[in-house]
Amino acid sequence: MSRADTALDVLAFLRGIAGEFAAIHRGSDYSLWRGEAKHRVGQYLSGAEPFPVWSISKPSQRSRALSPAALTT
Repeated sequence: MSRADTALDVLAFLRGIAGEFAAIHRGSDYSLWRGEAKHRVGQYLSGAEPFPVWSISKPSQRSRALSPAALTT
């Protein structure tokens, strides 16, 4: 998946994911879809503002990145 350019791109992507989710009717299908969709969402959003900070894996690093001081620099 390529880097998202605009908020509209992100919304379109998330609508697509929501549509896939809505089409699932069996638990076994959901379990297969969930892991793959989680990866796709993470990859896509890590390239879209303001979401790259969520790609930081450790919560302590993420909270520092989201601090008011970090956001104003």
